[in-house]
Amino acid sequence: MAGRKRKPTKLKILQGTARKDRMTKNEPQPELGMPDIPDWLSPEGIEEWGRVVDGMGGLGVIAKIDAGALAMYCQLMGKFVKAQREGLPVLSAEIAQIRALMAAFGLEPSSRARLSGTNQNDPSNRWAFK
Repeated sequence: MAGRKRKPTKLKILQGTARKDRMTKNEPQPELGMPDIPDWLSPEGIEEWGRVVDGMGGLGVIAKIDAGALAMYCQLMGKFVKAQREGLPVLSAEIAQIRALMAAFGLEPSSRARLSGTNQNDPSNRWAFK
């Protein structure tokens, strides 16, 4: 499919750019929630998973179906961290993959700046940390 990737409605709402005339009709609405951590992640990947899941939980933008993409990011980031600790080189293609996944999940300042967070103190916010 040619052209710009469609932005999910939830992301449009968080960014404050949602307009009825530009909403995707019949957009799938996956179940929101924290996906289970895969048992195959490296120790560094597990550490990144915990950090990211803790930080993203309150935004309400992650769904259980995102487990694969999130695991891929965490595993790549874990590989990057391990390489840095051991003084090994990292391929620029791997860094590009990490950055693309970071942008997709709003894990870098420029992609996060386009979001509006949810109110963590709102009792109706099921993502609020308790």
